[in-house]
Order: sequence, then C-alpha cells, then structure tokens
Amino acid sequence: MRYGVFLLLLASCGADQRPIDLPDIDLRPPSAQDLETRVRAFREGREKHHGDPRQVAHVALLDYVDVPWRGGPFRREDYEFFERSREHPDWGAYVVRGFVERTGSRRTRRYRVKVRPYEEIWYPIQVSRYIIVDLPEEDPNEGPPNVRKQ
Repeated sequence: MRYGVFLLLLASCGADQRPIDLPDIDLRPPSAQDLETRVRAFREGREKHHGDPRQVAHVALLDYVDVPWRGGPFRREDYEFFERSREHPDWGAYVVRGFVERTGSRRTRRYRVKVRPYEEIWYPIQVSRYIIVDLPEEDPNEGPPNVRKQ
C-alpha cells in the first residue's frame, strides 16, 4: 500500500524532483466515552473545532508533527478536505496541507491527516508526511566536485 502511494507521488513529481516518504503516525482512536465527551463539548460550544475536519487536521499536525508553521493561526484556506480518494477509496476522508520552505532548501512538505466522522464531529486517525526535494539542475559540462568532463 505505502509502495503504491510512493509511486503515485513519484509520478506526480517533475524530472528534477524526488519524494521522500516519511513513516506514518497512527493515532490511537478515541474511546466511546472520549467521543461522547467531545460531542457534548462541541454541542455546548466549548470545542467547536471538532466540527471542522480541517481544524481537526490542524490540531493533529500541531500535536504530532514538528510543523514549520507552529505558533501561527489556523487558516482554513491552507487545508483541503477530501471525502474520499478515487485512487485510494480505503483511505476514507482526509485533509491535505502543503508547505513550501522559503529558506532556499528547495523542499515542499505535504501532510495528509486521515479523519473519521462521529455524529457531528471529526477525529484524526493517521498523519502521513512527504517531502518533495527539488534537485539542482546539472550542468553537462561539470562532473562531481573537482572533476571536469573533457
């Protein structure tokens, strides 16, 4: 399964890009009691973020991954929600967030959080991380360091 995802990611990259598939983080599903507590808090207006899969993904990423935007506000437009994937229907619902590093490292980070509904709320079950590295263009007149092609 992960091999198929890696091949799909590789196919979507340009010739000068390489994906790095980091290990998934499987999250322990909440107990029935935890879910009921969350539903009650949501209905009472104390934890409204549980009703939005994008906000649930945002909180999961902050809780489980060292993300570059830590400390920044939640911005709904930074997240894309999918009820299902045609290529991977077994994923169920998921949220995607991308981030382009501006430090000159030429990397794009992609995060996917699988989420599940329960009554009016959502909860995360898995976090996946990918890094897409832009490789520098090679000069055909140059070889490895200290070696020139003749």
